Amino acid sequence: MASNDEAEDLDALQNKLKDWSSKEKFLIVLDDVWCDDYALWEAFLAPFIGGVVGSRILVTSRNEKVALAVPSDEIYHPNHLSDEDGWLLFTKLLVELPVDFHNLNNLRLLDLQFISLKKIPPNMGEMKNLQVRLTSFEVGKSNEFNIKQLGELNLQGQLSIYKLQNVVHGMDALQANLKEKCNLEELRFEWNEDTNDDSQNERDVLEKLRPHQNLKKLSVEYYGGTRFPDWFADNTLSNVVELQLNSCKYCFVLPSLGLLPSLKSLFIRKVDGIVAIGAEFLGSDYSTVPFRSLETLKLEGMVNWEKWDCTTASRAFPCLKVLCIIDCPKLKENLPEQLLSLDDLVIGDCPQLVALVPRASTIQRLTLKNYGNVRLEYIPSTLKELRFHGPCKNVSLLQKIEQTINNSCIEEVAICDCPDWEFPLKQHHDSLRLIQIVRSCGSLGTFPLDQFPALEGLHLSECNNLEMISISEGRNHGNLEILRIEKCPKFVSFPEEGYSAPRLNYCSFEDLEDLKSEPEHINIFAPSLSRLSIRDCEQMESLPEGGLPSKLMQLSISKCPKLFACRMQWGLHKCDFLRHLSISGDDVVESLPEPGLLPTSLTSLWIYNCSNLRMLDYKALCQSPSLKDLTIVNCPRLQCLPKEGLPSSIYYLEIRGACPTLKQRCQKPEGEDWEKIAHIPHVIISCKPSGAITNEDAFLFFGLP
Repeated sequence: MASNDEAEDLDALQNKLKDWSSKEKFLIVLDDVWCDDYALWEAFLAPFIGGVVGSRILVTSRNEKVALAVPSDEIYHPNHLSDEDGWLLFTKLLVELPVDFHNLNNLRLLDLQFISLKKIPPNMGEMKNLQVRLTSFEVGKSNEFNIKQLGELNLQGQLSIYKLQNVVHGMDALQANLKEKCNLEELRFEWNEDTNDDSQNERDVLEKLRPHQNLKKLSVEYYGGTRFPDWFADNTLSNVVELQLNSCKYCFVLPSLGLLPSLKSLFIRKVDGIVAIGAEFLGSDYSTVPFRSLETLKLEGMVNWEKWDCTTASRAFPCLKVLCIIDCPKLKENLPEQLLSLDDLVIGDCPQLVALVPRASTIQRLTLKNYGNVRLEYIPSTLKELRFHGPCKNVSLLQKIEQTINNSCIEEVAICDCPDWEFPLKQHHDSLRLIQIVRSCGSLGTFPLDQFPALEGLHLSECNNLEMISISEGRNHGNLEILRIEKCPKFVSFPEEGYSAPRLNYCSFEDLEDLKSEPEHINIFAPSLSRLSIRDCEQMESLPEGGLPSKLMQLSISKCPKLFACRMQWGLHKCDFLRHLSISGDDVVESLPEPGLLPTSLTSLWIYNCSNLRMLDYKALCQSPSLKDLTIVNCPRLQCLPKEGLPSSIYYLEIRGACPTLKQRCQKPEGEDWEKIAHIPHVIISCKPSGAITNEDAFLFFGLP
């Protein structure tokens, strides 16, 4: 214990440090630290809390616990850093550069990536051998933030230029001299949304921001001009492989992007002025195959686009693999007649579209959603994934979908909002691995697992007449891994005993109002089950006879009052592998957990939406010596923590949602319960209100699908 003199000396030193750090910007480097005591770190850092903005403390350690104990904004895991990479990391801690920075004559590389640079030091352009990596530059209205400052720098890598509406004169943009910056590979130009007051000036600015021919990626956002500059279709972008045009809402014509020889990915979003896309999009050089390298084309949010004239596009898109057309409500016609390299076609929210699905001999994925009158006039035998969202009144299309499922080697099917369509169940589907049926197949009463021997995942939701899942007695389903059944009001039973799904590892049952129990002998039926979620099954009375599977690791039970009432019969103490438990939705219980409820193996506990919970049982929590994470959500009557505090094993505590009194008592440092949790390295007391937490939330916390 320190003597009085030593204590006084320490107090005096801390006061001096506090006074000094409030006046001078500092960088403190603590190398190879081994202290992992959170309280000691808090004491050490106390004098620096009010330090000058921009100050930094850099801590290095070979111990992961030290990194977690230090209250820090960011943790780096550098593994083996070279000397150069070490200095680059060191540089990232700086936010301002001195005015005499240009005197560092031997400096060759300055990495300012992810740094908010206040201003560029004067005379920096004199450092002719200095390469600068500057991720972003925000144009201001004063000379200190003028875009022409970029002209002095030997820029490298990628650069985003924001607030281009502040460029008053096109000549300032020209002086940025981007056309000479041969080491810039990625550029992003962005204006502010809804500040496009001078369309002609914005076009002039973009014209003069012509980049070097070495550019690989270009993005333009919120540009207010009515046309794009001519350099969009000449040799300037000859090496560009990715181009994004986003929210350029006043442009009424697209440049001749089909002439760009290297372009592989093209994304056009929310270009509101476009009514028609025609031959100008392809380009007028008939000796060149339009879009000869393009692999991905996405057209999204084009609210006024009505027509795609594809009559001259027979040679175009020879390499196109992905075509997505989404949220184009006025689009009536057309689609390319054939796309021989197409792998993936997505058409969504185009309710007026009348077109044929392009012929594609290698297509593997097809998604149709709110697609108007799109017709499928061939059966793609190569199709692997089909996602089909109704409603659909096109009988011939539904028939083609059924034929496709029957006659191709399809592996994944998702059908949504097609209540009158029936899944073809009369034959075996030897290749189907994943099936999702949502608000569809209205007459489906029994789902026969026998017909799908390769099935790995099954999700049935809002199938109003579904009563059961069946499999022949004595049969095993050797591939099923995921089973989700939700909001099927008539669902009452699983197959009787005498069969098994040895690879089943995740089950979720939600809002099944007539289901009274899980599969009998689930420990035999699903010996590999590791994750189980049960929610809103109000008639479920008990867990199955024989207990839970021995390998169960994660369990979530919510809004199952009859099941929750017999929680002491769950037999969790026998689950030697159970790590994560989430329980919620009971409006009766006043104390949790009860002694003997939790297994010794538990590491994470969620308690949420328990409106009448008044007390946490300290001794019961201590019966799980490995418990590290405790989360409490929406327990409004829980007034305080146990008088003994929380177990010393707790490493992470989170309190959020409607827990007003408990949150107040756990506030640092004045809260009455703060001393009970001060030893916990990570405490999160969320001030924001939280809605009802669902099983999805809990299982996302546990890292589930």
